[in-house]
Amino acid sequence: MKNILLLLLFISSVVFSQDIKMCGYQGYQSVEEVKNACAQYGFMSNHEAEAVVDEILEQVGLYRNFMVQECPNINNAIAATVPSGLGSMERYILYDKEFFAKVNNKTNTDWGATSILAHEIGHHLNGHTLKAGGSTHKVELQADEFSGFVLAKMGASLEDTQKAINELISDTPSLTHPAKELRLASIEKGWSKASDGTTTEVVRSVSSSSFKTAEKQFSEKSFDEALTSFKKAADEGVSDANFYLSNMSVMGLGTPIDNEKAFFYALEGHNEGSVASSFQLAKLYINGVGVTANEEEAKKTFTEGFQTTWFTKQFEKTKLPIYASALSYMYENGLGFEKNNEQAVYWIQKAAELGDVLSQFKLAMIYKNGTDTKTQSLEKAVYWLKKSSESDYAIAQNELGVMYFNGIGVSKNSEKAVALFKKAAEQGNENAQFNYGNALENGISISKNLEEAFNWYEKSAKKNNTKAQSSLGMMYFNGKGTSIDLEEAEFWFKKASEKGDATAQSGLGFMYETGTGLDKNIELAYSLYEQAAKKGDAHAQNNLAKFNENGVAVTKNLAIAAELYEKAALQNYTEAQTNTGRMYHYGIGVNTNKKQAIYWYNKAVEKEDVNAQYLLGEMYSVDAGPILDYQTALKYYSAAAKQNHPAAHYRIGTIYLQGDGVDTDMKKVLNWYMLGAELNDLNCQYALGYMFQEGDNVKRDYEKALFYFKQASNQGHKESQSYLGNLFERGKGTEKSKKQAVYWYRKAGMQGDEFALKRLKKMDQPLNVKN
Repeated sequence: MKNILLLLLFISSVVFSQDIKMCGYQGYQSVEEVKNACAQYGFMSNHEAEAVVDEILEQVGLYRNFMVQECPNINNAIAATVPSGLGSMERYILYDKEFFAKVNNKTNTDWGATSILAHEIGHHLNGHTLKAGGSTHKVELQADEFSGFVLAKMGASLEDTQKAINELISDTPSLTHPAKELRLASIEKGWSKASDGTTTEVVRSVSSSSFKTAEKQFSEKSFDEALTSFKKAADEGVSDANFYLSNMSVMGLGTPIDNEKAFFYALEGHNEGSVASSFQLAKLYINGVGVTANEEEAKKTFTEGFQTTWFTKQFEKTKLPIYASALSYMYENGLGFEKNNEQAVYWIQKAAELGDVLSQFKLAMIYKNGTDTKTQSLEKAVYWLKKSSESDYAIAQNELGVMYFNGIGVSKNSEKAVALFKKAAEQGNENAQFNYGNALENGISISKNLEEAFNWYEKSAKKNNTKAQSSLGMMYFNGKGTSIDLEEAEFWFKKASEKGDATAQSGLGFMYETGTGLDKNIELAYSLYEQAAKKGDAHAQNNLAKFNENGVAVTKNLAIAAELYEKAALQNYTEAQTNTGRMYHYGIGVNTNKKQAIYWYNKAVEKEDVNAQYLLGEMYSVDAGPILDYQTALKYYSAAAKQNHPAAHYRIGTIYLQGDGVDTDMKKVLNWYMLGAELNDLNCQYALGYMFQEGDNVKRDYEKALFYFKQASNQGHKESQSYLGNLFERGKGTEKSKKQAVYWYRKAGMQGDEFALKRLKKMDQPLNVKN
């Protein structure tokens, strides 16, 4: 909230006179006169006036919803409402100290000035200054009635209560103020009601029993009931109820988290003059909760000095923890006080001990991380998180869940963690919604349910949780929990990528690399992988390593490839572990190291990676790792073959063909080769073609030889192409066909097969044919 002097200096006189609404005790004051006086002399706060105001409010059990400021030389007291520039209104009582001195001298009693202050307070509490048109006879009489009521409560006689009117006001009415006779009657009416125990309408409204009930319910943590009572109090005109309603909406106490609604409540309370709501509004602007963060607007809303005093007095009076929590925030952020971490923690501790759930959470985080004023204590962090969680504070529940999930300060317990995530998620906490969705997706201490996981990710993603946006994109991409939708996958990946999420950048990079759902763009894919890899994303590191190994979108660099593979492998990324083993196995980008190769292959084999199983088989047979061991090789080849690795079938068949560590068994050889051929392994197809052509340990069968050679030839195997051409040339297993023979000889010859080149020359056929 701005210093009013600055406000008066920067608002044009036309706007000022149109928008300021004020009710003066004496009817002759113009807006321009007030503006000029206040701009010239500035405003000061007077502690004596502040004390009288608080004493008046104590009589009716109310909180102040305006600011009191001294404005010299206006010879008046005025209740004014000023536009703040936020679309909100700020309430002031402006007074001339010398005017009050004259009143007391003339009336020969202190009650004169007090009655005038009470009169102006009555204007604000009745909402007179929120209406266009300024003073009217009706509103002045209502304020007089309130003044009479309050002074009676304070112990003034009827004569003292009426002295200011008697001495200062004209007998005849003006355009804005009624005649003295009517004003004296209204004062007497209020005074009499206080004396006989009845009350005025305004006091009945603003000292609502609903508000007192709501505060009690809130302190007892009966949040559902408190919410209902605060709403009722707000409807009855208690502007401070909006302060509580805003807090409850932000924190999800008795209601789902709704930041937009929290902002609405705070703004409504601020417009109605609630000091507490104005503070809450400043907080929301600072933190960007329910509104775009705007430090300038926050400063305009927060009135330095005044609100600090107000909250301090409220705490002294009520001992309610919510006021202590507000003071801690002021010290923490330098609002009204200089930043003071020690004082901030002092008030957080006090509020936490009195049961404020937000402060309990804050204190827990202080103990979790340790500060200059508190030594780190995970045990105390858990204690205060449990306290806050017991009140169903979603943020605390999620944080406690994280501590149980990771075993921080408590024994690791994923069941408790997931239960806490669920509670917080159901209250609308976006981090918990992601965490609970993750548990459902992966079946962590709960039955796997991809559809439910998708729903929770979606809820969290729509609240801008970056991890949830990335996970939602992945589910759309893979069709997990929903139908494959590449447009949605792209949308969510881009949302998360823009905020620097490595997983989303990696996923989007894959879409560009493969042209899945997007136009293929290798350069952009590389860029996205590079960004994600720098943040430690294992998938991106592995894919970026492939680009460097194969020279795609970048100059080939095997050393960088090996380094990136190993970085991803160290993060337990299975494919990268296999690739790291392969680099050490064959000395690609690193020195050959069979021990390291075996180590990384075994890491991947533990997760049943089929390529690692096959390559480990090679280590114990073809490449003879630490020791030549065909039985061990057969074990790994067999595991890979069970997962339909084509080449594993060829390796097993060859071991039985050559009798390496086993008895030669042609039946097994044919069985494994045929299984591999069905999986399109060209080595198996070629071997079978050759065996059936030559009658090598099998009955010669040219038709079968033709069949298998053709399969391998279609995969570009030059020897098979050469043999296939020869079968067509000789008419073995098929009718003779010079055309087919030349066709296949040329295919093989283009790859340098010498036999095919000789046959083409013999047949007087060129290698290349012009179109």
